[in-house]
Amino acid sequence: LDRYINEISEFMQDIQLVEELNAVEKMIKIFRYFSQYRNNRHRFIGYIHEERNAHLHLKVEKKFVPVFVESFAGIVRQGVEEGLFCTNYPVEAALAVLTLGVQFGNSPDSYFNANNAERNTEAFLDIFERVLGAEPGIFLKSEGGLT
Repeated sequence: LDRYINEISEFMQDIQLVEELNAVEKMIKIFRYFSQYRNNRHRFIGYIHEERNAHLHLKVEKKFVPVFVESFAGIVRQGVEEGLFCTNYPVEAALAVLTLGVQFGNSPDSYFNANNAERNTEAFLDIFERVLGAEPGIFLKSEGGLT
């Protein structure tokens, strides 16, 4: 778990420091990273999410959330400075997005399943953009976007 958390923490810190990318491009890289990370480690991720391993899941959240929120809030601040986002609360927006992402990722199959994958992604991005005060569709329209 510590290696898992450290690996993600290093990525988050590294992406935050890339000066050539705007905030939207950084977030797209983060989305892709987590998607690829989850796909490449599906057995490990599945193990953590088993009910009998709830203590491990809580440990990950407890250690990971502060690292993620601080790095992500830095990117949100950058987006505000660039005029891409409009929020007075970058840390709280980052926490809201993290919570949203965790809930979308951990929700029962009756709500979010492969049959609704496109709708789930669109809903997540819509809510995400609203939390950040971003232009609707900015993550799909951006060069190298999520489409």
